[in-house]
Amino acid sequence: MLDFRSLFEFLFKSFRISRDTEQIESLIQEGQRYVMLVKRSLIYGVFTALLLIPVGILATANIILVHRHFEVTFHAWTLSVMLAVNFLFALYYGIRYLVYYRRTYQGSSEIIDVYTALERLTRGDRHFTRFFNQAMANLAFSIVIIIYYVGHIIFISRFSQGLWMALDIVCVIAGFFLLRYYADRMLNLEMDYTIVVPERMYFVNQIGMYADVQTLDAEKIKTIRSRFPNFLASFFHYGITDILTEGDMNDIGVIRLPYVSYPEETVANMQRLLDRRTEMLDKVHNVYLQRIVSQYQIDRDADDFQERIRLFLRDYEEQIKRDYIETQDEQTKREIRDIYERYGHMTPDAKQSPNIWPDA
Repeated sequence: MLDFRSLFEFLFKSFRISRDTEQIESLIQEGQRYVMLVKRSLIYGVFTALLLIPVGILATANIILVHRHFEVTFHAWTLSVMLAVNFLFALYYGIRYLVYYRRTYQGSSEIIDVYTALERLTRGDRHFTRFFNQAMANLAFSIVIIIYYVGHIIFISRFSQGLWMALDIVCVIAGFFLLRYYADRMLNLEMDYTIVVPERMYFVNQIGMYADVQTLDAEKIKTIRSRFPNFLASFFHYGITDILTEGDMNDIGVIRLPYVSYPEETVANMQRLLDRRTEMLDKVHNVYLQRIVSQYQIDRDADDFQERIRLFLRDYEEQIKRDYIETQDEQTKREIRDIYERYGHMTPDAKQSPNIWPDA
């Protein structure tokens, strides 16, 4: 499959699928420990996928019409296969991406450590790249189908099927624009996001190939509110979150986040993180361990996860010792001690953990 992602990122400098990943990497360099990644609810993607129903209806209508009025059977079957394959590929990759999206971003209302966020976003970028390449291929293939139609009308039927020809063209062009609208909305699902860190928020709104990026300091925020716009939103647990800044009146200049999952919990966690109320997180999250798991790609679900961590502690003891001595963050020191207390680097020949090094 053609790498449409690289092509579009080369042509449009404001189009970067990995923008969110790069932003998390930058936050790690700043020393941030926790982050909140707010993405659109999965239900937005499901509603968007419903656009494929009229696309399928139009493709079926096209197939019926070409067999009704095409004089050459070969051309009728060729177009039928092209229309069917184009629709089925769009349907398959759309459903596949939504399944991966649910697995990757189902906890978007939670506060997580930066390394977990980086791992999720890296995985999400990989899945979306496959979907994006296929979506662009569908649009390109739709253009080929339109060219095929026009060629048949001009050179073979010679405009002899006026009414059927007009219905055919309307259906195939309508299908193309529906696919394009579907692709634009799926771009919004993946590439619209909000990142919250202590005392700061980042907003990215992808509009086609262009991005609108904003940064907002916590001290500029007047209030954050959430609401369920209708019964459907309440039933599926998504809503609207509004961020009002100092001096805003009558919703002028309000930053609005649509289709936010569990909006009430999202607002509460936003306030908690902006106010730096992370004491409880420090007790249940070991960010240093998450960094090891993320950087060295250790599978947390593997049966031998504990043994892999023990081997890591044994093989990289000098590096960990250096991290422990050089860091000025007492929480990091505690996390390293916790790792050794929990895992150690026990082997069949050495059944005890090493002594924790004294501070330099």
